[in-house]
Amino acid sequence: MRLSYLNPCSYICYTVAMNPSGLKKKILPKNFFSTKLFLPLILLSLASYGVIQLTPLFVQNTSATQPATWQLAVTGVSIILLSSLFLTYGAKLVGLTRGWLILGVFFSSCMIITKFILIPEALYSQVFTLKPGGFNPNNAEGYFLIALVLFVVYAVIFLFAYGHYNKKVATTLSGKKPAGNYEPKSYALVAILVILGLIALLASGASAILLYPMLFLGGPIDYFNYALTGGGIVLVLMTVVTIMLSLKYLEHASNKAIEAKDATILAVTFWVGLSLILVYHVLWVIFMSVLLALWPFKTISPSGK
Repeated sequence: MRLSYLNPCSYICYTVAMNPSGLKKKILPKNFFSTKLFLPLILLSLASYGVIQLTPLFVQNTSATQPATWQLAVTGVSIILLSSLFLTYGAKLVGLTRGWLILGVFFSSCMIITKFILIPEALYSQVFTLKPGGFNPNNAEGYFLIALVLFVVYAVIFLFAYGHYNKKVATTLSGKKPAGNYEPKSYALVAILVILGLIALLASGASAILLYPMLFLGGPIDYFNYALTGGGIVLVLMTVVTIMLSLKYLEHASNKAIEAKDATILAVTFWVGLSLILVYHVLWVIFMSVLLALWPFKTISPSGK
């Protein structure tokens, strides 16, 4: 059998013969939807949806014009706790160690803190100037496009890391000598430097050159400008930390897959991580909609009225 066939599209898993050493509580599904992780993921999504809908109502202060940081933190911490329970169950089911669980919790927590605490705080600290045909911060529909763009960015990085570690597991278990010795850390560093460079260009006059071919992304670009103006370097650092932790999350799973001689472990952890990223972005759109219904952003027209 060829381990190279194990990819996120087909996700064909292997038999117990590939794992002579054995694992406790090991799962060998034919696809992710037949695992014992799918139902808990649905329950996590429903529970988080309930938290997002109800928590802002319980902590709402009608005399305030915007939510306080602690009010945002209540929602974020609640989702972190729910995600930690899901990851703990997943670690026991797949047979992963405490190290992977810690990485998974920190990876998900950083993304939750960024999306549900730091970003809303940064946006509420701004006064939006409405532009004709531009991004309307009080229109929840605009956040769907923003979430879609952000999800694609995270998913591409995550998929690239998975492809690297899947190749590493395949070559190791097949006994072939790897074609090269490289780490995704170096590629992640290059990606991070490129992102920081783009942010610098967006903040300078040279940004106009980049914006012409990306006019259809006007809403997300306006959103990034507002968020970075309010959150600045903190949001950038948290994004970088989240990316690095996601790489370590997959690296730890690949090492465990090699140790147990079972490529299924890496594939399952990939789908767990990607599913969480998707869930967080969907929940973020709902969360922003709830916040805007309770505390609209401060907006002014170009004339200042």
